Amino acid sequence: MRFIRNRNNRLFALAILFFVSVVILFCKPYLKRIPIVHAVLLKLRKEDTVGSVLAKYEGRVDDKFINIFSKKGIKYPPKRLLILCFKKEMTVEIYASADEKNYTLVAQYPILAPSGVLGPKTLEGDMQIPEGIYKIDELNPNSRFHLSMKINYPNEFERKKAEEENRVYPGSDIFIHGSNASIGCVSIGDEPIEDIFVLAAKTKIQNVAVIISPYDFRKTASIDIEKIRFLNPKIPIWSKELYQMIETKVGEIKFQDK
Repeated sequence: MRFIRNRNNRLFALAILFFVSVVILFCKPYLKRIPIVHAVLLKLRKEDTVGSVLAKYEGRVDDKFINIFSKKGIKYPPKRLLILCFKKEMTVEIYASADEKNYTLVAQYPILAPSGVLGPKTLEGDMQIPEGIYKIDELNPNSRFHLSMKINYPNEFERKKAEEENRVYPGSDIFIHGSNASIGCVSIGDEPIEDIFVLAAKTKIQNVAVIISPYDFRKTASIDIEKIRFLNPKIPIWSKELYQMIETKVGEIKFQDK
């Protein structure tokens, strides 16, 4: 009887182990979005670095973009990168510059997960994707969403407006990342974030600019704030000033059609 009982216990333990293994195998992409699970997974494996990410994906990305850059007459990697995000169109456009003046479109990706509505971000947890002119603060090779790039939200303008309005928590930790889920970030899928991560690393993050606009206003020359206010009555009064800044910045860029 003891042998049978021990045998049953071993079979039960093996069944539990098999079940847990299957759950981890098929649910890992979703489980690692949970902060505590992500932290445990990092402890169980060696953390990635920017260098190890380049070792994984640089070959594929180089093969893709060296040809594209060559056809457009741009040296690879470029001197500057511009990441344009349009919320309404749910599109991210990547522009490269060889001379820091003229920018040429080299890639375009869909935003896979909408979050919030048109209009800037003002509070922690408001689900809004920010709108403004940003830099890349850091590349994160150990993101819960495959890979990510942190933008410097809130920037100087946004911190000033938060202080004027006594908003203590305007939000933080805004990323462009992989996967297809988002709460206030720009989610573009795993392979696209591999592309942009490698491009940003090779260009150097200090040479990468990010502009997030409510929509692509280049054909109309200006952002219609009343149209946005109709969709989002809570849009801040200073949004007009913000959109003028975005319009001016984009207007200074010479987009090349190649």
